[in-house]
Amino acid sequence: MAVRVYGGPLSGDPFTDRRRTGIGGSDTGAILGVSPFASALSVWEQKRGLVPPGATEPSERMVWGGRLEGAILSGYEEDYGRKVRKGTFRRHAEYPFVIGHPDALTDDRLIEVKTTAVLDSQWGDEGSADVPPHYYSQVQHYLILTGLPIADLVALVGGRELHVFTIPEDGPFQSALLDEEERFWRLVTDDSPPDPDGSASAGATLRRMFPRAIPEEVVATPEVAAYADAWLDARAAKDAAELEED
Repeated sequence: MAVRVYGGPLSGDPFTDRRRTGIGGSDTGAILGVSPFASALSVWEQKRGLVPPGATEPSERMVWGGRLEGAILSGYEEDYGRKVRKGTFRRHAEYPFVIGHPDALTDDRLIEVKTTAVLDSQWGDEGSADVPPHYYSQVQHYLILTGLPIADLVALVGGRELHVFTIPEDGPFQSALLDEEERFWRLVTDDSPPDPDGSASAGATLRRMFPRAIPEEVVATPEVAAYADAWLDARAAKDAAELEED
């Protein structure tokens, strides 16, 4: 299938350009508003090719997660006796906006690898399907993409403990997820940004999209004027609350 992107021209980087042709598993948490790392607006910015080079460099945590992936898969093979093979890029035949590169597969299940410092309250008992919501949506996206009925999320905790969480396909969730992905992809193709959600990620995207310094005066539209009035009201309320607190 020919590469189709919207917005800015191709960057020349195959990985970046391919990600712009659809919605990947790691995009789903942001689209649903449950990702601690990204927002729907930042994902939209990426899909439209609006991110300047170097603006979103991978974090040290992401780099080491990639470096440790092979070792974690080897440990999973040894501990659970399942032969795994590395995943490859895929595109769903019926929903072409559903794309992704699963970490690994066995004959009967998807394997997704994560690293985390600790298991906080978002994680359930080992063997359960209780994982952070942005990981759950990512796994369900990949189950849609691969057609597999079940996944093992393999988490290396603190660099020394391997925990496995088994997540079966969730039909109602997958249906709702596809609806949200289709709605979001229309925003990409129509060049219509989603509403900012107040997150730091959305704020960074807005600052890139609308720099503070501009050389000319711009007359506010009624919508922008309404936002400005709401911001002034919010600031006044904040000042009054701080005065009351003092």
